[in-house]
Amino acid sequence: MNRSRMVAGAAIAIFTALLWLGGEDVSAAWVRFVSLATLVVVWLEAAYEKWLWAVIPMGRSKQPDLRGTWTGTLTTHWVDPATGQSPPAKVCYLVVRQTASRIRAALLTAESRSDSSVAALSENGTGITLEYLFRNQPKMNVDYRSTAHRGAVALDIDSGAGRLEGHYWTDRTSRGELEFTLRRKESSATFADASALPW
Repeated sequence: MNRSRMVAGAAIAIFTALLWLGGEDVSAAWVRFVSLATLVVVWLEAAYEKWLWAVIPMGRSKQPDLRGTWTGTLTTHWVDPATGQSPPAKVCYLVVRQTASRIRAALLTAESRSDSSVAALSENGTGITLEYLFRNQPKMNVDYRSTAHRGAVALDIDSGAGRLEGHYWTDRTSRGELEFTLRRKESSATFADASALPW
């Protein structure tokens, strides 16, 4: 919003300067109307960036609205050397915050939180994929066996944006599958908050 105000102020100043340089009378009425029009444009731009993009698509395609908290499962391919088996799938939540120009994701589990550092929606030829890089931070009570790490996620979005399915991999050479099928509009801050939602 501050950037928009700067652009608006610069536009008014340039418009006024051009009128003056062109020999036109620069009246208070001109400046007032131009200022009002610019202010309306700034408000509309801010509203579009935050909310209207999901209602009034612009450009060739409408980006899917993924905002909110998704519930699903995380299935790891890691094999426990003590048992020779992979742990069972566990419940996880994906929190997506999205505007017209930006998307962020956070994966919440009972033991850790992963926040995206870079995220984007991309067309893959048959649909749209949410891809992001993340940094995982485990809770202190499990960091002796699960250290902080980085990785990437790729989630395919179904045509109705009602299901996300894909995989992840990390710099610990672990990888696995992610699947999300239910969503609430609320954006949860913690695993406990997400678990308390009426699923």
